[in-house]
Formats: sequence, structure tokens, C-alpha cells
Amino acid sequence: KIEYYLKVGDNDGINGKKTTKTAHYTFEIPTIEKLREDLKISSESAESQIDNTLEEAKELNKSLEDIDNKFKGKKELSWQDQKQIEDLIKRKEALNEAIKKLQEQYDADTKKRDRFDKEINEDLKTKMEQLQQLMDELLDEETKKLYDELQRLLEEQGKIDDMKKVIDQLNNKESNLEQEIERTLELFKKMKYELKL
Repeated sequence: KIEYYLKVGDNDGINGKKTTKTAHYTFEIPTIEKLREDLKISSESAESQIDNTLEEAKELNKSLEDIDNKFKGKKELSWQDQKQIEDLIKRKEALNEAIKKLQEQYDADTKKRDRFDKEINEDLKTKMEQLQQLMDELLDEETKKLYDELQRLLEEQGKIDDMKKVIDQLNNKESNLEQEIERTLELFKKMKYELKL
């Protein structure tokens, strides 16, 4: 633990030197116990966030299937259909934001663990890297492009057949996302258990 302050002075030889200093600051390296407690709380929060993300992905998947089924046999979009697609796009954006926050939190926790906790074995480090890779893959660039295409078709009042194709592709992508989040949650729980051990 280091307490410090900054002090500066001028070189006024005629009127006398004047100095000023800042308030006192503290820099403290956490103890391993404190660090582990913080990481435990953060880990529980992350697990809860992954659970919520999984639930949201399931809801999004269900909405996509509903829209897909609704569009079968339709020749043009109603106002309600357009609203439903807009809502779907907004929910996907919110889901992406939640995934980004989750990735940032996990990345920060991993760096903290690497920096201060030297008792982690190689097998556990490998699992942590796998989990990081899984999380990085949750935000798929191809899926983003499909949602952008759907947004463009909606704004330009595009053909319903083109929208059906995009929605069909998104259906497959979102189903994969749901499975990826489930895998991420499973690996996260295993890693958390091993860290406790």
C-alpha cells in the first residue's frame, strides 16, 4: 500500500518560492483473499449475465420462428409485420450490447487473475482461453450483415421474398448462437467449479 501526493513549486526568487500540493492518494495492491472475493462476485455476476443472454437468445429465436411462419404464403407486409421486424432488430442490438459487456467483463477478470493469482494451473488457463475464444465468437460478423440487410429491405420496402430468405438464414444463425451461449455457460460453470477447488 502506497500513499502519495504531488508537490510543485515555482522559482520566484524575488517574492519568495511558493509551493502547492495535491490531496493524498492511495495505491493499494489487493491481497489474494480480497482479489479472489472480488473475482467470485464478478464470476457470479457473469454467470447470471450469461443466463440472461441465453434467455434473450431463446426469445429472439422464437420471435424469428414466429415471423418466419407468419410470412409463409404472404405476398406483402402489414404494418404489424414491419413493427415486429423492427422490434426483432432492436432486440438483437440489445443482445449484442449485452454480449459485448459480458466479453469486456470476462476479459478484465482474466487479466486481473493473470496478473495477481499465480496459483492457476495450465489446464485451467487453457479452459479460460477456450472460454475467451467462445465469447469472442458469439458476435458473428455474418449475422450482423444479415440484420443490416433485413434493416435495409425494411426501410426500402423491399420484396417480401427477399426478406423471407434473410429471415430463413437468420433462423439458422440464431439457433447456432443459442447453442454457442449454452456451451459458453457450461464451460463457464466447469471453470468456476475448478477455480473453487
